[in-house]
Amino acid sequence: MDHLGIVRLLRQTDMEIFTGWRNYESLNDGPFLKKLDLLVETLSPFFTPSNTKKLKVIFAGAGTSGRLSFFCSRALNSLSQKHNLKSVTFDYLIAGGDQALIKGIEKSEDDVVSAVQDLVHLLDTDTDHYVYVGITCGLSAPYICAHVDYIMNDEKLQRKVTTVVMGFNEVDAARKKPIEGWDKNLYGVLKLMEKKMLANGAVGLHNYFFLNPICGPEPITGSTRMKSGTATKILLDSIFGVLLSKFTSKVPSIYNRGYISFSDVFMNYEIANRYSYFHEESIAKVMQMVAQSLSHSRHTYYIGDDNLGILGLIDASECPPTFGAKLTDIKGLLFNGWGTMRNKDGDISTKGSFFHITEKDFAPLETEDVLVVLHAEGQPILNKINLLEGIRQGTKQPRIVVIDWKAFRNPPNVNPLLARLQALAHYHFSVELPFFDLHPDFPSYLELSVKWVLNAISTGAHVLIGKVYHNIMIDLQVSNNKLFWRGVSLLATLCSLTEEQARINLLRSIYLTDELKEEIKGLPISRHIEEAAKRVKVIPLAVLLGTNKFKTVLEANQLLAVDPVVSRIINKL
Repeated sequence: MDHLGIVRLLRQTDMEIFTGWRNYESLNDGPFLKKLDLLVETLSPFFTPSNTKKLKVIFAGAGTSGRLSFFCSRALNSLSQKHNLKSVTFDYLIAGGDQALIKGIEKSEDDVVSAVQDLVHLLDTDTDHYVYVGITCGLSAPYICAHVDYIMNDEKLQRKVTTVVMGFNEVDAARKKPIEGWDKNLYGVLKLMEKKMLANGAVGLHNYFFLNPICGPEPITGSTRMKSGTATKILLDSIFGVLLSKFTSKVPSIYNRGYISFSDVFMNYEIANRYSYFHEESIAKVMQMVAQSLSHSRHTYYIGDDNLGILGLIDASECPPTFGAKLTDIKGLLFNGWGTMRNKDGDISTKGSFFHITEKDFAPLETEDVLVVLHAEGQPILNKINLLEGIRQGTKQPRIVVIDWKAFRNPPNVNPLLARLQALAHYHFSVELPFFDLHPDFPSYLELSVKWVLNAISTGAHVLIGKVYHNIMIDLQVSNNKLFWRGVSLLATLCSLTEEQARINLLRSIYLTDELKEEIKGLPISRHIEEAAKRVKVIPLAVLLGTNKFKTVLEANQLLAVDPVVSRIINKL
């Protein structure tokens, strides 16, 4: 499949968020819309201007879900403050803390003890009610399981909490494998929550909600940063955007009913999706530029202001665990760095060079690097012009791309500064949307468009350089329990092995041994994950071993040293 075909495939799969998949309940189905209406009805009293009870809304997740928890809570806090809703605050929890906002710390997802400590830290005596939204796209994160279990087992606390679990899988498909160091699993905890939800609902008490519309398979198997991440942001923004809009602003003219309904909001997201993918050829061209840079072991940088810059940081952070990329292959930068983020821990640049994220934190730029500048109408522009003019004066010229987002104007709005910015680029394109804002001061449609474009560029670039085989993440990092078993599963699928045979080959790759000792087989999975963290190309090596075409680990490793792209090797075997 070529670069344009990849964009078209992503466009097709993204539409399943709105159209649904097979006969499962989806985002736009009546029963699901009723769940959302009931949740809004339940929470509305806390959002009225006359309300004096303190409400804290907590979004929680691991990996992409945690980053979106931060991103959405940040935006909603800003919105509620603008409208003087002093009794409502939004907060976030991310497994691994703020470092995980831009650098994957997947192992923290398995730490149920730290998960409970994180939750307890946000509970205080001054808050009258909490809304807890635990996001686990595949219903597989122990981090969320621990939170829900803690709430359900504290009678006093559960009376003060509206608990929402958000995912994109059926409850019966929740992860059943044991959680190391704990006597519970996702399936058991969520089934108990489902039982409580049904029992309480029967007597008119609505304090538990499952929001799990089915969006269909991910375009890259297991990569929930894509469709599931998009659906997460759609739901968080829609639920609390609708709630805030009921009491804080005049209904925008884009909503014909005189009020904001979920069906209208979802339709507008779908329209934003279509307008974003109208630029399929431009997206494909930038994807090709990034792939070429990566194939020469060079770097791609995203840079932008405020929300666009943070979306670039998020997209870049997801590439190492998904594709086995280096931390510096695709890096996000943000004008004013941590001063713009507004995260809990503030400036954490002392944690290491990867946490240096300001507009000044480029590595020495080379001609094969790519710089993608993200701009939206209404954001600062002179800072971007000054940056690019400085780079243009250098001896080494990276490939500069400018992508800007603008709202429809009739007649079109001519901005000489934008033309000046575009003239500094080697390639540029504009994404025009009918609307940016879900409602005033809340540019959710714009942000989803940016996410779609960046996801397509980074995903497609890694596909083009061989990091994906068919639609399988063949170079994922074995960095937590879920990814260990995902690695076993993909080995079993690719190499036609039993689960046990696949596990053995994965362990042979992790421990670099031809004969696996019984004592290694019996070690806890956390120990295997620690060992895997010391290695690169764990899954590619395991795949080669699983083909039974190599007598020794050394022989397979030598071939990977010559050609590190395992998909090419498989095609030659």
